[in-house]
Amino acid sequence: MDFAEGTLILGLDFNVLLVPLVDTSKRTTSLPLHILRSVGKTLHSYRLADCWRAQHPEGRDYTFFSQPQQSYSRLDYFFLQHYHLHTLKTASLGTATWSDHAPIHITLTSPLYRPASFSWCLNDSFLAKESLIEDSEWVLESYFAENATPDISDPVIWEAHKCVIRGHYIKKGAELKKQRATQISDLVLQISDIESLHKRDADPTHLAMLTTMQRSLADLMNTLHHRTCLQTKAFFHTHGDKCGRLLAHMIAKKRATTYIACVQDRE
Repeated sequence: MDFAEGTLILGLDFNVLLVPLVDTSKRTTSLPLHILRSVGKTLHSYRLADCWRAQHPEGRDYTFFSQPQQSYSRLDYFFLQHYHLHTLKTASLGTATWSDHAPIHITLTSPLYRPASFSWCLNDSFLAKESLIEDSEWVLESYFAENATPDISDPVIWEAHKCVIRGHYIKKGAELKKQRATQISDLVLQISDIESLHKRDADPTHLAMLTTMQRSLADLMNTLHHRTCLQTKAFFHTHGDKCGRLLAHMIAKKRATTYIACVQDRE
């Protein structure tokens, strides 16, 4: 008999209030009591513990706001088997921004983690910014004007200019990243403050401000999502038809779908 090994982590929109007295602003639920007991017994049978509640036993916070009922609820959970709770470092609830549900963040320790080496590549969006193009042209013109001398060979000048322009783009990328991160963090803090006020007094004015800020944050983060999509497409284009982990994983999934468990003779 084979026994499962590893750590079971379950994260989902549970759509159930485990403890209605503390997991909703109205302190009540429409679910029958026997269903809540059945859910609790099922979680207990698999030795699953609520990560956020394990670190905030007396806390009250929510992940979902219902417009029709004008109430807050904690419907989203991360569950972890209780004998692995020692690997749980942090568990926190985020702020609802582009979705009607707030994100949940957990941090786990793992002895198997190995940091990957960083490989720099050019951000394609830089080529669409006029200001960056002008700065890059000025950097290259200055470099060749200062270094294109008879005592330095052309191959050395050509190879060195790659390092110069790469350093220029890394610098500009760090500046833009820092600027965007500052804007996002400021918006998230403002959204968190307004959301806290709305949780307390349910003022429609605060809800309107909250919706406007969430829309602004979504527009700001669209650039990040677009960059991630481009990186994913480039990765699959580069590694899709070559021998490696990606191709092996795809073949393994295809092999599992075509597996023949048994052959029967109709005669």
